[in-house]
Amino acid sequence: MDEKGRVVVLALVLVCIVVACVIVVVTNVPRGTDDRFDERVPIRTRWSTLPTARQRWILVGLTISLLGACTVWYRAQFGIWPGASYPSEVAYCARTYQRGDERRIEAEVPGPIVAHFSAPLATTRALHSPDGPGGRVGDSATCTMAVYIRTGRATVLEYDLEGGPG
Repeated sequence: MDEKGRVVVLALVLVCIVVACVIVVVTNVPRGTDDRFDERVPIRTRWSTLPTARQRWILVGLTISLLGACTVWYRAQFGIWPGASYPSEVAYCARTYQRGDERRIEAEVPGPIVAHFSAPLATTRALHSPDGPGGRVGDSATCTMAVYIRTGRATVLEYDLEGGPG
């Protein structure tokens, strides 16, 4: 399963947790009553009739779901998980480049800086292109096939054009 699929599955799991917590509160039957529940009883009353332990578990579940939803939103919005060192994809020249392998390089192979990757709570990274800012492939107006982020003095992380060179 690719990373986008994992993000969707995580989002669905979080939605299921929230729905389960809401169902527990809404369908709560107060103690000392029969199975029928007067639908006009406010949710505040239903909440107050829940045992304290169950209230705590519901609050913990909702808090975890909220934090998870914020994390999934951040990943979908900025293309990087919170706390990650390098993004899994970058945008340059109106195209998306996916993360490839880290490799050793000679001194000037990455080329000049053509753009920057930035996201809140993440380190801003410079994108290098061997073809320079106006990089073209041959005589066409096509953008470069790969960009790089320097990870060390002699290492770079390569980002290849989404879909590959074909």
